[in-house]
Amino acid sequence: MYTTIKVDNRVKAMLDKLRLLSSETYNDIILDLIENYIPLDSEFKKSIKQSLQEYHKGKVYSLDDVLSLRK
Repeated sequence: MYTTIKVDNRVKAMLDKLRLLSSETYNDIILDLIENYIPLDSEFKKSIKQSLQEYHKGKVYSLDDVLSLRK
């Protein structure tokens, strides 16, 4: 489910500056900001960021690939 929120031009400009990838949505940016208030291990955060970058580059694995790594 989606909803619309209103932000002024100044806030939108700040969100645009936080965009890491051109395909990143405002939802992604806001979620990142919110998650900064939740304490996470720095290595865990680093692995999440790396995984997102790989995903956006198209580096994805099928479930069969992942399951075969467990063997």
